[in-house]
Amino acid sequence: MAKELHPGKRNSLDALCERYAIDNSQRTLHGALLDTELLAEVFLAMTRGQNTLMIEPDATPRTRQNEEARRGERKPLLVRRASADELACHEQILAAIDKDTRGGCLWLAEGR
Repeated sequence: MAKELHPGKRNSLDALCERYAIDNSQRTLHGALLDTELLAEVFLAMTRGQNTLMIEPDATPRTRQNEEARRGERKPLLVRRASADELACHEQILAAIDKDTRGGCLWLAEGR
């Protein structure tokens, strides 16, 4: 879409953020979540069909300080590891799938 709108110009995420005046100062590394948020803002700016992805109207205007505060309030991602019982149950389920499909369980095929 960006190539169609801006032929012959750089169309990287950084270039598009610069072109559409979208603050990407938090983007020091490639991170899926931040890149997705920036890409959504770029898409909205490119299509100009709406100003936000939110369904409800935004009561607070989006400012750089609001964005920085919002990003700083993110809770760390909780990673829960499967217990030994859960892993054993998972193996039983995969074995049943493998039996039913006559050796066609894709998850077990990786380890073969």
